[in-house]
Amino acid sequence: MNESQKLTSGLEELVPQYLSRKQKYAFINSAETLFGANTVKKSILRNIYKTLTQDSTAANCENKAEIDARVVRALHLGDPNIVIDLRELNLGRPEKYNVFWEYCQKFLVGAVKNSVDSLLAVDE
Repeated sequence: MNESQKLTSGLEELVPQYLSRKQKYAFINSAETLFGANTVKKSILRNIYKTLTQDSTAANCENKAEIDARVVRALHLGDPNIVIDLRELNLGRPEKYNVFWEYCQKFLVGAVKNSVDSLLAVDE
């Protein structure tokens, strides 16, 4: 083996791998089929895929990046009770916030009316 081949093979180990989205989605779909849909969260399946394949691609949106960071943190802490995706805590619009939303509505209607009145006064 000549020096350039040794150098190239040594560098290949250091270069991060970037795999196709199709491969990742095929893995996630296969895992959902095997485990059953909604039994394992997609964020956990993404983390398993990235770990097994040493995939270095970034998340395609900010929310996925935040969730992926929480998955990694939960795995490092070893606590399965940590809430990974905070959206699972937001189950609909609870009735206890109705009073708050009524006051917000009144405030916004008043603020819009006052700003429109002040604009009309300036125009006159």
